[in-house]
Amino acid sequence: MVVKNKIILGKKLLHVSGFDSQLVENCTISLDRWLLEDKDLLKRLQVSLRLEITDQIKRIADDLHSIPLIAVDFTNADDCRVCAQVRILRSVWRYKGEVFAFNASRDKVQLMLRCGVDSFDLAYQYSDFNVHNYTDSLSF
Repeated sequence: MVVKNKIILGKKLLHVSGFDSQLVENCTISLDRWLLEDKDLLKRLQVSLRLEITDQIKRIADDLHSIPLIAVDFTNADDCRVCAQVRILRSVWRYKGEVFAFNASRDKVQLMLRCGVDSFDLAYQYSDFNVHNYTDSLSF
């Protein structure tokens, strides 16, 4: 795993969907499933939360300190709601864990970093993008 300017490259997360699927180590689950699952099991398997743009963060406010990673889908980052959601996680709810953006586009990298994303997985069409050179030129 390569870390550059707080960006973790090459991370792949398994997104477990629905309630019927079995949990595995280091997977992500939806907010609804997070609220219903046994917290000891989630901690033991190091399960992370996957937020959708319509999820209300206040539903998990009491759990935020125990969630090591929150994955956020950046497929529709053009409407800025996902950026606002990450910003609210950081500034309003004071989330200190890792925020991981998946399905990200390369033209949103700087925006993701400014709103509070720690790591990301670029969508498959950007596999040739050289993140090392791009992050070297970033200035905040």
